[in-house]
Amino acid sequence: MWDDVAAAAVDPDILSRRVRFVPARRASQPAATSALVRVLNPGVASTGKARSDVRNGDGGALPASQSAPAGPAPLFPPERLLGMLGWSSVRGAGPGLSNLGQTCFMNAALQALAHLPPLAQLCLSRHHSRGCRVLGWCAYCELEALIVELHGSAARSLAPTAMAGKLRLIARHFRPDRPQDAHEFLLGLLSRMRSAAAEGKCGGGGAADGVGGAEPKCCSSEVDQLFGGSLVSTLTCGVCGGSTTARESSAGLSLGLHKAATVERALRNFTASEPVKGDDSFWCAACAAKVEGTRRLRLGDTPHVLVLQLKRFRYDCARGASKLCHAVQYEEELRPRRDDPR
Repeated sequence: MWDDVAAAAVDPDILSRRVRFVPARRASQPAATSALVRVLNPGVASTGKARSDVRNGDGGALPASQSAPAGPAPLFPPERLLGMLGWSSVRGAGPGLSNLGQTCFMNAALQALAHLPPLAQLCLSRHHSRGCRVLGWCAYCELEALIVELHGSAARSLAPTAMAGKLRLIARHFRPDRPQDAHEFLLGLLSRMRSAAAEGKCGGGGAADGVGGAEPKCCSSEVDQLFGGSLVSTLTCGVCGGSTTARESSAGLSLGLHKAATVERALRNFTASEPVKGDDSFWCAACAAKVEGTRRLRLGDTPHVLVLQLKRFRYDCARGASKLCHAVQYEEELRPRRDDPR
């Protein structure tokens, strides 16, 4: 109530404005095709019953009946993308990228993207630029041009000056000649690419300010399909054993390394159950009280390209920040299990 009063003090008309609801065009798509609009009850139109988020269980993988609702037809054919997950021909590593002054973070992300088979082959075919509808600078077109040059140049190194000159359009707080976070740059670039891929094609688009994650859109482009996944958070009551699940979109996982020497171990730690007690106690609808229990994160929908951030810094209240310099092993192929109890 206090928040409402404070809001009214700032804008006297905010509580008296009329909210007009528009009937949905489709059962799974809102009429207002904005990235900020989400369908609240996606299962009501198709089944006549609202989906319940409270269930009993052991916190395993969600059953098929509780999977994410199907959205509108994708912008890019998923079956075509499946055929591009491997290289169609053998290609060399290509030239390196010159350091233009504290741009190592940018170069690392660009090289990783340039050597992803599906994204590289899309860019080499100039899939986006041939139909780009973005007014002004387009991050997708810029990356496409760089990838084409990287895979076609015989030079030892290239200077990504065009991309470096647009850092503030990728993330407002980025500054030239200052070191930044590679993962943050990657998320910001992917956000711009997702907006560019959807521009003018599903009533939305438009680059988002700052760093974007996998915020759902009204349609699924090739960028969404490649990098967009979801996480399922499960709270389990320690009294009645009932659990509440919530699904949220994700553009990657941030894995702690302070108790892991391999990527697989870090992933298991990420999805392990953790106790929830004290001030973090949560409300259990079945018990009608605040209870203690456990929280667990699991992989919901796994993308074709899973972005893993290895957190090299550890923060301690007594010692402050410290860097973790130990070697981290990883297998050539990683098969995450969504229902792994460990």
